[in-house]
Amino acid sequence: SGLQRLRDYPQPFWLALFVEGTRFTQAKLLAAQEYAASTGLPIPRNVLIPRTKGFVSAVSHMRSFVPAIYDVTVAIPKSSPAPTMIRLFKGQSSV
Repeated sequence: SGLQRLRDYPQPFWLALFVEGTRFTQAKLLAAQEYAASTGLPIPRNVLIPRTKGFVSAVSHMRSFVPAIYDVTVAIPKSSPAPTMIRLFKGQSSV
């Protein structure tokens, strides 16, 4: 698979997965809440329910050569400008 080919990639790499799978909207939040209620999951208030197939596939294929997984959740007030990746990685405030 393409994920297995990363084992021989000559440079260090990062793989970013956005497990919510889509952009947040009120309609999608309502659908996530209904799904959570029907399956016994905790009811989300501010996030969508993660879609795990891609993550599970990546972990199962890359477990032998990826030393760490980082989970990052960023919450920015609506009144603040969106952060940039450069500022995040530098540890600088975006607000």
